[in-house]
Amino acid sequence: MARYPSSASCEDSRTVAKLFDTRVILLAMLLASAGGCRQSPDFVRIIESEIIDSLLAAVPQTVIDVDALPEQVWHPNLELGQMRDSLVLGNFFRFTIVQDSLYVADAQANAIFVSGLDGLLRRRVGREGKAPLEFDGLSSLVYVEPHLFASERSRLQVLSTRLEYVATTPARLGSSMLRGAGLSASATYLYAPCPMTHEFRVCPRETEAPYEATKPFLPSLGITQPPMNLVAVGATPEDQFVFAVYVGLPYVFVFDDNHQHVHTIRFHGTSIKEHAGNYKMERPGMPGVGLRFLISVFHVLNNEYIAVPVSPNSGRWYFIRISGSDRYKHVGTVLLSTTMDTSDNDNILKTSNRAMVYDRHLYVSSHRHPYILRYEFPY
Repeated sequence: MARYPSSASCEDSRTVAKLFDTRVILLAMLLASAGGCRQSPDFVRIIESEIIDSLLAAVPQTVIDVDALPEQVWHPNLELGQMRDSLVLGNFFRFTIVQDSLYVADAQANAIFVSGLDGLLRRRVGREGKAPLEFDGLSSLVYVEPHLFASERSRLQVLSTRLEYVATTPARLGSSMLRGAGLSASATYLYAPCPMTHEFRVCPRETEAPYEATKPFLPSLGITQPPMNLVAVGATPEDQFVFAVYVGLPYVFVFDDNHQHVHTIRFHGTSIKEHAGNYKMERPGMPGVGLRFLISVFHVLNNEYIAVPVSPNSGRWYFIRISGSDRYKHVGTVLLSTTMDTSDNDNILKTSNRAMVYDRHLYVSSHRHPYILRYEFPY
């Protein structure tokens, strides 16, 4: 026969259970508190700047630990621009993809090439010069429907996707235009670093005629040594966000479509501490000349992700989601191999000048490789 406890023993059991539950809750709270203390980021200070302090205090932050996720190695599954493709490129070029067509601005040739995503050349336009469809220091190419914008030393040329001339507008662009991802664009604005002497560091320009310059943003740090006052800037294609960094500092400042500062992404970890401790570059016979870059370029891949190569000499890319409920989540740390040989993990891409995601593939170019590498994009 089954035996049941008496009412007294039931009361005792409930009392013990309550005590046990209380102890479990207290223990969990203590562990959470201890864990929170252990996980508190150990931030380092690279420069003394009231402007940086005010930017960091102004809006919410997402802190990304560069040591948190294990590194993956991605190998390309295609190289565009090899001799067999007929799209033969120089070492300095930038690209964009529009409706399954690859548009490449080649700085060495002062020309724009159009090919399919198979690398087969369809058209070339341009040569050195200052007339329409001639280029003087061609440095960047971006697409804003229905036009392409080609940036040069002192002007922007507006072209159709058939590479027909539309307009020219003067544009005095900052010196860091020749670094990183160059010109960036949303549906409404073109973005470029302002000239170094400007009071602000990001200069927008409208994408519709007469292509007027508008109010700049992101204050200058007032420090003359590069790279402290050099910036890189990028925008989502559909106007949601603009991202800007001072290339020596571990912050990505996020602005909305009205150019209001709304968030800051902050990196910390081993490589950030090392950078803070060795910010000045020592050269034989020239002590203290030059300052180290930390984020010399970053890439807005599409409306959903950015890629930030922090400490470029390491080759590590940090992929961050910028849409949805888990916005600003660090989703992967990746080393990009330059070879399709999956047994070779030694040849890692250390520099890049353009990257974008198209049709679930990541396309990347670097001035050290005269071709475009394509990777599967799993996010």
